[in-house]
Amino acid sequence: MLKSRAVPPRWLGYLAIGLSLWLRWPVLSTGFTVDDFAQLAMMRGDYPVPRAPLALFTFSDGSQLENDRLKTVGFFPWWSHPQLRVSLLRPLASALMWLDFRVFGRSAFFYHLHSAAWWVAMLLVVYRFQRELLDESSALIALLIFSLHPGHHLLLGWIANRNAIVSTTFGVLGLIAQLRARESRARLRIAIASACYIVALAASEYALGFLVYGAMLAGANATSRAERGLRLAGWSALVVAYIGVRGALGFGTHGSGMYIDPVREPAAFLAAAAERLPVLVGDAVLALRSTWWSGGFPWAWQIFEAGWIDRASAVDMAFFGRIQVGFGVAAFLIGAWVVSQALRSTTFRASGVACPLALGSLLAFVPALASLPESRLMLPALLGWTALIASALVANWKRLRQHPTRAAKLSFSALVSLALLEGVAPMSYAFAELRQLPSAASAVRRSMLTDAVDRVAGQGKIVLLAAAVDPTTTIYVPLVRQWYGHTGPESCHLLMGGYGPLRLTRVSQNQFVLAHLEHTFTAFDVYASTFNRGPFENGQLFRAGQLEVDVLAVDLGRPEVAKFTLDRALDAADVVLLTQTDRGLVPVAFPEIGQSVVIPPAALPVVDGAHVDLD
Repeated sequence: MLKSRAVPPRWLGYLAIGLSLWLRWPVLSTGFTVDDFAQLAMMRGDYPVPRAPLALFTFSDGSQLENDRLKTVGFFPWWSHPQLRVSLLRPLASALMWLDFRVFGRSAFFYHLHSAAWWVAMLLVVYRFQRELLDESSALIALLIFSLHPGHHLLLGWIANRNAIVSTTFGVLGLIAQLRARESRARLRIAIASACYIVALAASEYALGFLVYGAMLAGANATSRAERGLRLAGWSALVVAYIGVRGALGFGTHGSGMYIDPVREPAAFLAAAAERLPVLVGDAVLALRSTWWSGGFPWAWQIFEAGWIDRASAVDMAFFGRIQVGFGVAAFLIGAWVVSQALRSTTFRASGVACPLALGSLLAFVPALASLPESRLMLPALLGWTALIASALVANWKRLRQHPTRAAKLSFSALVSLALLEGVAPMSYAFAELRQLPSAASAVRRSMLTDAVDRVAGQGKIVLLAAAVDPTTTIYVPLVRQWYGHTGPESCHLLMGGYGPLRLTRVSQNQFVLAHLEHTFTAFDVYASTFNRGPFENGQLFRAGQLEVDVLAVDLGRPEVAKFTLDRALDAADVVLLTQTDRGLVPVAFPEIGQSVVIPPAALPVVDGAHVDLD
């Protein structure tokens, strides 16, 4: 492939991979979190509905029977779509989770260590791919930008997200085999590439982003339009076959605002993609983390305290979301300029992969649009983008040395600034994230296992959870307690979304009304849409086991006021109302009939919990 006269030693790339893992080593102590507990329960037989061994990513098959059961125990909140389906075809990822469960048991660190081994393998494969495409200098720069992206934090810190690492590893192996097929033993290498792509798809639909590159490379090697069409038809047949197998086996999504199936729900997918695509492009080009769009801007309050925005904008995530989409649109233009700079390299163009890589890096965003925009979804697009910006940077450096004009200096300076922004800026806040992820996960787990919670939320109890801020607490309280050997509760129902204060008014022995006192769009509202895209309407009735819910008022399609009716007295011995505070889960006493109480905004717990055994 392309070679450079000044070749940096290859061990620098391996050193970069080692340093990237060392920087992220703290997240390997995150322990189990969020969906990990669902999968552990499935393997132990504690999940509310039975699961096949290789279907650990089927949280609901969409049937009324399953959804009713999941809402009865509170695993799905009361507002969930009645036909909600979240069933992802990931048999290889499920099998690897079973392997961990059988070999490592309760030792979460070794599950994470297993993920880290795959992650190192993934980066080695990515580095090999970049060296197949680029000269050694460009490959090293591309690797550095790729490995420093903050999307890797959650891939390593969340065991259930290992599927993306495994899928990327085999997807890129397929691309390497496909590239080498141009040189010799084409049929054998194409067969190997196809096998790698199939294994990648067995790990996760994440692989579709890499199949895009495969299709572009296949089309580029064609000698005629007819041959190109035939090759692209073959790739289309592979994707159609995958979609057909997934549908025939009952996998897919429906009714969710997080996962939107482009095949079954094309209109909803296109509507969501209009916002999601600029956010993802802004992440790749300008290092504006797409996770901020769905999780909230981390420095909103500091900007408010500096006097640059008002309080309403600081607490309303929609304000920053619109700004992020605007920057994403600008990122399109910047990205197009970078591509034009990369394509000016005659050696890069001569390789025959420049145009497929440029088009593939854009199309690789498309599969990610089926989910909420998050940085952990960026690897397929980054594979091509980092190669393009590295090629542009090296090509401009060579031109600058030959012709040090003002235009050459400006172009090179702009590319250096962009590369530093993408590689260095994320690390400015990464260290805080790397500390917070394991500490927050630990505090959340411990908050559910304290003696105080044992006394009020044990066996046979019906827990009503007024508010919570993290996804583990919102739906996993019973499963977390079961995994760590604590009894109960029978069910745990999250009552309202959002982060603001709530007014609870008791209207009868078994009825109360909850009302939001602040009307803002928060990250919790995004999370709540996972279970139902809505919009909701006044007068809608929902049933979740012992609980009936009447939506009394909505704001922007979200429930703002709701009346709750329990099938027994609120003062019954088996009923407890909890809310999440910085001291953990604490009980809230129901007021007398006709009286109200204000429940403060939920807060992430900071629990010492030295007496809590998590082993």
